[in-house]
Amino acid sequence: MIKPELSNVGKELRKVFKVAEFNSTLTDLGLNPTEATDLDIKVECLVGTATKLVTPLLALKATTYSELLDLKTPWGVVGDATQNGWDGPDMPFFKSKTGNAISTTELVAYVNLKKGEIKFRKDNKWDENLGGAAGVLKANGDNIKVDSGSYKITINPSALTFKIEAFSWGIVGDATAGGWGDKPDQAMRYDPTVDLWRAEVSLKKGEWKFRQNNKWDVNYGLDAGDKIKVNGGNFKVEPGIYLITADFNANTFSITPTKFVGIVGDATPTGWGGPDMKFSQNLITKKWELFGIKLTAGQIKFRENDDWGVNYGSVNDKEPDPLLTGGGLKNNGKNFGVTAGTWDFELDLTIPDAPKYKATKK
Repeated sequence: MIKPELSNVGKELRKVFKVAEFNSTLTDLGLNPTEATDLDIKVECLVGTATKLVTPLLALKATTYSELLDLKTPWGVVGDATQNGWDGPDMPFFKSKTGNAISTTELVAYVNLKKGEIKFRKDNKWDENLGGAAGVLKANGDNIKVDSGSYKITINPSALTFKIEAFSWGIVGDATAGGWGDKPDQAMRYDPTVDLWRAEVSLKKGEWKFRQNNKWDVNYGLDAGDKIKVNGGNFKVEPGIYLITADFNANTFSITPTKFVGIVGDATPTGWGGPDMKFSQNLITKKWELFGIKLTAGQIKFRENDDWGVNYGSVNDKEPDPLLTGGGLKNNGKNFGVTAGTWDFELDLTIPDAPKYKATKK
């Protein structure tokens, strides 16, 4: 048995579930995508405060589907110009997407690079690697020199071609820390699970817009509803922490109040004082994810908004409690002990009274 999922329809006498809505409800039950599952459904109706009418159980079989896009590829960017150097893990390439069409031959990576050199390789190994010059690749080719900056890198491993171009999306305005261009825009990042650009930002009361490459040549503002358009109007916002997403192909955006969730501790580069290493909330599962971070041997905890008001540690009394592959979390719990290495983390805070974590050392 699994915990029932309640769908409240308010005072309406009739409810029609769209396929996506019903799928989301079943996904919240924890059902595995593509697996048929036996379900029982019933309807409860309250008349006033005392009378409750309940229908008999209706048995049905349903198969959910995953709403996550799978744009992953085995290819990555490696080199001393990348954050992880020549040892990796590499910065990933994704299948390129135009509308609903997904290309399996043209791959794209959005990366921030230092001045240095890069190559492209498969599966974080040197068995199959590509280098070159002037847009042409070859197996075991020369390192590619780059200057520091934000780039869109496109490769075709079959046709042995590549292209590197300056590319970034950001948020600019007096509501941001950088103002109307006095400092670099607050950077957005590409989310391949939903094919959107996103940013978690702390904003002041004021106005803001989207723009490309920290320049006004390409900028987007408000159109109508959740639509944006080139050279559109300024967005107005009240103070707070927000998740902002944008689809610059469909010309849509969203802005939602959120929080920061991070890892803090002497095992992190910034120690116990922060700023913390930030998680990203999966827009489909609502879980918090942080992949490929390097920790030293030491201790960590998880906390919200770079503050100790809400912080999560071990449910055990031992300190430090060795980090496991997963388990429960406790507010104000004991520190976790970690070994040096590269880690992936997932936090499930969807049930406030039963937070939990997963941890994988690579």
